[in-house]
Amino acid sequence: MAKKIHVLEELNSTTYRFKIGEEKNVQGQDRDYRDDVIIGGDNPSVFEPKIKLTRWKWGRKPITLDIEFKPSDNKVKTYKTDKEKVKWESADSSFDVYGKEPHINPNRMTGRRGELEIELILKKKPDSNIFEWIVNAPNTEWTYQPELTQFEIDRGAIRKENVIGSYAVYHITDCDAHKDPNTTPDNVKLFGMRSKAFHVFRPEAIDDNGVRVWCNLDYDNEILSVTVPQDFLDNASYPVIIDPTFGYTTEGASTYNLEDAIFAVLATGAAGTLDSISAFIQEEGGGAHTGKGVLYLVSDSSLVAASDEDTTFPPEGTPAWNVFSVSGAPAVSAVSYAVGAWFDSGTGGILIHYDAGGGPGMKYQIGVVYTDLSGVPPDPATFTDDAISPSVYATYTVGGATTPASYISMII
Repeated sequence: MAKKIHVLEELNSTTYRFKIGEEKNVQGQDRDYRDDVIIGGDNPSVFEPKIKLTRWKWGRKPITLDIEFKPSDNKVKTYKTDKEKVKWESADSSFDVYGKEPHINPNRMTGRRGELEIELILKKKPDSNIFEWIVNAPNTEWTYQPELTQFEIDRGAIRKENVIGSYAVYHITDCDAHKDPNTTPDNVKLFGMRSKAFHVFRPEAIDDNGVRVWCNLDYDNEILSVTVPQDFLDNASYPVIIDPTFGYTTEGASTYNLEDAIFAVLATGAAGTLDSISAFIQEEGGGAHTGKGVLYLVSDSSLVAASDEDTTFPPEGTPAWNVFSVSGAPAVSAVSYAVGAWFDSGTGGILIHYDAGGGPGMKYQIGVVYTDLSGVPPDPATFTDDAISPSVYATYTVGGATTPASYISMII
């Protein structure tokens, strides 16, 4: 049974912890796949307004974000806790920090494993409309999510209102960071999209009358800044809440219609045999489609392998990793590949998730009519390059390994 992510645990008199995610039963054992959020500093006698987020603490390469609040009046006067929140106050503002359960919002993207909510509450009009947090985030790359391009709009791409102006946070190089060493054998590995740790959604400011406005978000040189429109602050009814949100998620936050098109993320493989190709997708409008995973060489766009055909995909509103099994154990090596997916036009739509940036980019080909080719991928493909990163990866077994076979799971 999933545990509530917002239940606080007292580590000492000034430091607290809650967990994001849920426990899962893996091979008959209960394993804690939740990620830690620690509030407070290292001093057990004085409360410090700091937060430490750890991602993949159970994996091979965990990521830690240290967040320190930097308003001009950050000297804490009082702090308190309840069962769900840590709260502290300074002269002109206060903070509420808490976790939120995974939830669905049709108008906004949410963290599928949960969210960390940081509410800055302004008691009166501030001297500045810029608010800053120090965020130390080693081994990560923050990729800004701009407005959709015309090309994306023409292909039916969707970027929800809280994703525009947000940041996707990726491990700087690794694709295996999320793997559990206790359940995944060393000879089963991934290549494809890099491991995504967080999505920092565009913040919103809300005044006491419920008037809302979007804020500008910027991350540079370990400073996360939120700029609130000055005219909003001038006319707001106080208190005002500003709410940066860290979503715990591994998939892209935008979606793209992949009918009769191939999207393939660039990646470097390793010597072994290909097991499967996974894509984070959903069908929309009660659609029905046929599709498969594909693997191409970057050097000459020749086809290396195609998965078995699939016709059952996650429905609209419940996107998930769809695993395309690959038969025949085709060989892969330490060269550059394009790992992708391809679908027919079907009915409704078939959406793949992606982020703007967040990796080495992709190759794509549109107008590849699945039915005209009888489901046989073009060989070679006629690719175009793009900077976006579709949520696709390949699972392979390292050649020559002697570790007993097991399975690989992508923890969402």
